[in-house]
Amino acid sequence: MVKVITIKDEIYDELKRLKDAKDMSFSEVISYLLRVERERMGRRVELSSLKGSLTRDEIRKKLLKRLRTKRR
Repeated sequence: MVKVITIKDEIYDELKRLKDAKDMSFSEVISYLLRVERERMGRRVELSSLKGSLTRDEIRKKLLKRLRTKRR
C-alpha cells in the first residue's frame, strides 16, 4: 500500500542524502531509521520521535566515510 506524506524540505533533503549514501529507497531509509532507533531504545518507536535524530554533520561524515571506502 502506498501513502502520501508531507515533510519539510530540510527533512526531505536529509532523507535524500541518506538514501543516496546507502543506495536505498525512501521506504528503506525510513525503515532503517526506525530499526536503528528501536534497537537503540530497546522498544517500539513512533516515527515522530526520530525528528532530528541525524544531524547534517553526521550525514556528511557518513557520506565521506562511504566515499573514502569506495575509492579503495
